[in-house]
Amino acid sequence: MDLKNKVAIVTGGGSGLGEATAIKLAEGGAKVAVLDLNGDAANAVAERIGGRAFAIDIADAVAGETTVATIASDLGHRAVSSIAQRRHANEDSR
Repeated sequence: MDLKNKVAIVTGGGSGLGEATAIKLAEGGAKVAVLDLNGDAANAVAERIGGRAFAIDIADAVAGETTVATIASDLGHRAVSSIAQRRHANEDSR
């Protein structure tokens, strides 16, 4: 998959399916923004793939808008893609 010069936003990118998605997109050449509630996990994945990490609760609309604006400014405006990964409701209550 050729994603050179594309920007991908992966929510839940710090672990599981989100992490796997972020890795695959980076392997395809995309600039990847890794978003996760767990900032340390997002940083670990971003460092591994050469992406950019953001610790964010995507349920917060204002934070989401600000983060997307930062991503567009820093990584590029061209073809920003969003790939949402849903977390299990019980995972956050542990």
